[in-house]
Amino acid sequence: MENNQRIDELTDKLEALEEETEEFQQKSFLEKFRNFAVTLMLLMISIGQWNDTKDVLLSAYEEVVSRWTNTLDYEKLAKLRVGYSSEYVENLLGLPQVTKVSKLSKNTIFSYYSTPKYILTTAVTNNRLSGFSVIALKNDFYAPIAYLDKNLNESPLASYIPSQEMFVTDFGNAEYFIESYELSRNLMFYDFSLGVINYGLLTESLRDEIKILNHQLNNGEDLLLSDLSIQDKILPNYYSVSEFSSEHMMESILSRYEIAALFEG
Repeated sequence: MENNQRIDELTDKLEALEEETEEFQQKSFLEKFRNFAVTLMLLMISIGQWNDTKDVLLSAYEEVVSRWTNTLDYEKLAKLRVGYSSEYVENLLGLPQVTKVSKLSKNTIFSYYSTPKYILTTAVTNNRLSGFSVIALKNDFYAPIAYLDKNLNESPLASYIPSQEMFVTDFGNAEYFIESYELSRNLMFYDFSLGVINYGLLTESLRDEIKILNHQLNNGEDLLLSDLSIQDKILPNYYSVSEFSSEHMMESILSRYEIAALFEG
């Protein structure tokens, strides 16, 4: 018993030491970056290049903070709202890596912003943000959900919004389970979708459940969402909001092959 107690105490001390070491490493890195930034700032001021230096330091600062935390990512995503001008969106997000024209609405262009943490898709119609979606690519990326006081990956799907018996699945080029809702009058009756898209994070058991549901739907079976239990097992990593019907934003979902070809090459 005494030996076990000593082992537990030693384990606790080792874990505390590991946490302190990690914290020290982060502080040490940030301290070095600060010292470098101050030195560079003084040097560039001395030769009259402060404006260029300010932009470089701001970009470097954002890169460092984004590497160690998700704060800047969350702040950026929280600023998006349907109806904003395309100019505002471009100033906020920069230029997208990929664009494509919607087949359902020829005046709508989907733009894709891919990061190691998430994929953001915007739908711009006639120079106006008509919809957007966010897909978290990591289980610990808790992106804020626009118009709701909730975050992705926070709790089971069933706890977000009461079911409205509207859901879609796919298990081909893309794998997903997504519910669709109509938001309230004070939110302009926007179409809102919430669910999970598998880009490598789903367990095999959940993949099997989605596969079975998709097969049943393809065979014309009538399924009631209230009779299913999958919503209690899924942590949603995807949401979209738009002025269109849910089919429009579903169209923007990239297959695993497109993801690999466009962003992993």
